[in-house]
Amino acid sequence: MSILELTNVNKHFGGLHVSKRISMAIPEGELSAIIGPNGAGKTTLFNQVTGYITPDSGSIHFNGVDVTGMKPERLVKMGVVRAFQVASLFYDETVYDNIFMAAVAFHGKNWNVLASKDSYQEVDEQCQSIMTKLGLRNKAKLKAFELSHGDQKVLDIAIALTMQPKLLLLDEPTAGMSPDERVNMTQLIKAIHREFKLTTVFVEHDMDMVFGIADVIRVLVQGELIAEGNAEEIQKNLAVIDAYLGHEVL
Repeated sequence: MSILELTNVNKHFGGLHVSKRISMAIPEGELSAIIGPNGAGKTTLFNQVTGYITPDSGSIHFNGVDVTGMKPERLVKMGVVRAFQVASLFYDETVYDNIFMAAVAFHGKNWNVLASKDSYQEVDEQCQSIMTKLGLRNKAKLKAFELSHGDQKVLDIAIALTMQPKLLLLDEPTAGMSPDERVNMTQLIKAIHREFKLTTVFVEHDMDMVFGIADVIRVLVQGELIAEGNAEEIQKNLAVIDAYLGHEVL
């Protein structure tokens, strides 16, 4: 069963056709990547799936429901959750408080700085569990600005997980990371996908990561989906090689 289905999705910005009749079906439980050169329309596609941009035509279905043009807040409640390329954090708050406040907001409770956190036991347990699974437990009392760039991205994903996603979208999760951080993030995404039983889609330029963990790779070039398949199929696809990968992959 497809958890996400796009049918003939089109989007223009002025005279620029940034999404060209894009159709794809993403099965529930899949770990997949979207790749392509800069300007290929990857972020625009994510923006349409998550409700930040409405397609000019075509449809987007999530779990069989037409969500085309639905507001981001409603999509989050349905289980469509995104972590951004640039982490969106409260940098002067601790790791724990960033996660806790996100969880409280998602559960619809009013944040009250005078309230005892003991009254939010269920939320606290969720936060503790997420921190443990993402390796942030020993950094819970650090302010977000004190974290490395890699750990800030991990914290951003932790916040996304408080929203109990069914579909998790990651926008360039290894951008700006050191080689060691990229390796750690790659392992973490695999672990999150398995542990939380998610459907996970990520946009990424690190081909080692893409070919290493993605079940399916979809390739966008100039707003058009030109190929989809496993790592071996994509690496041998002449259209993808010519448009993006280059002949050094042969």
